[in-house]
Amino acid sequence: MATATLPDLEAQTDARDPESIERLHDRLARELTQDERETRIQCRREARRQGPGLPAEILLDIAAHAEQTEARLRAQLTAAPPLGVAVSLVAARTFSNLRHLALDRIATHERSYRATLLGLREGLDAAHLLRAVAERAFRPQIQALCAELIRLREPMLAKAVDAVDWFADRPAFALH
Repeated sequence: MATATLPDLEAQTDARDPESIERLHDRLARELTQDERETRIQCRREARRQGPGLPAEILLDIAAHAEQTEARLRAQLTAAPPLGVAVSLVAARTFSNLRHLALDRIATHERSYRATLLGLREGLDAAHLLRAVAERAFRPQIQALCAELIRLREPMLAKAVDAVDWFADRPAFALH
C-alpha cells in the first residue's frame, strides 16, 4: 500500500470542506476550554508554590483571565456538553492532579515555573489556530473571543517569561 504524498494530501484538504472545518473547530474549542481550565488551576497552584513575589502576581493575573475566558467559552459553545467534552474534562483534571502530586513536588521552583510557562504557550497556540478555524467556519463570536484572548494573554505571558529573571536574583530559592 502506497503512502500519500504531500501533494496528494493537499488535494484532499480544502478549507471549504464544512464537515472537516466543523470537526476541527469542535476539537479545538474543547481543547482551548480545557487549556483555560488547566491554566486557571495550574497558575493558582504555581503561585501558591512560589509564594509572594513577581512570578506569583503574574500567574494570579493570568489565572483570573483564564477563569473569565473559560466561562465565556463554555457559554458560547454548548448548553449541554457532549460526552466527548465530559471525558476530556476528566482527562484534563486527572493530568492536572498527577502533575500536582508528582511532578510539581519534585521539580525545583524555577523548573516548575518554566513548565507552567510551556503550558501557557500551548494554550495560546490553540487560541491562534481556533481563531483561524472559527473564521473559516463562520463563527465570528468564537473568532472574536480568541482574538481577545490572544490580545490580552500574550502580554501577560511575555511578563511571565520576563519574570524568569527573578529567579536569578534568588538562586537558593530557585534550586529548592
